[in-house]
Amino acid sequence: MRVADDLLLALLIVGAGTASRLAAQWLAEESLRKDLEKEQLKTSLALLRHQVSPHFLMNTLNNIHALIDINPEHAKDAIVRLSTLMRYLLYDSARSAIPLRKEIEFLRSFITLMQLRFADTVDITVDVPRTIPDIEIPRCS
Repeated sequence: MRVADDLLLALLIVGAGTASRLAAQWLAEESLRKDLEKEQLKTSLALLRHQVSPHFLMNTLNNIHALIDINPEHAKDAIVRLSTLMRYLLYDSARSAIPLRKEIEFLRSFITLMQLRFADTVDITVDVPRTIPDIEIPRCS
């Protein structure tokens, strides 16, 4: 009976040691995963900063601010376009391939926002087919 008790005690000690080692390993991996997520967020923000000129963003916001009193509906449209632009830069630009439809939507939003700034001095004509093929194009770096 003494041998069985000693064996059971040894198994409990080994099990507790294994459990504590596994718990420590899991905590270390969880900490590493959180650090990687933070680093990924920092990298995404840095990518966004490089893709969107702060000058462009501030000009666009100032133009929208001025539009609010002049033409509120046009200002609402500009906010939606800016939102589309930002969503594209945050989420879609990280992919290796982008649907052509989204790329064209991005370009339309960008052109519309730029027209707010140069409405009287620049005439822009965009010719896009009515039906856009359902294809993906490689993302340009």
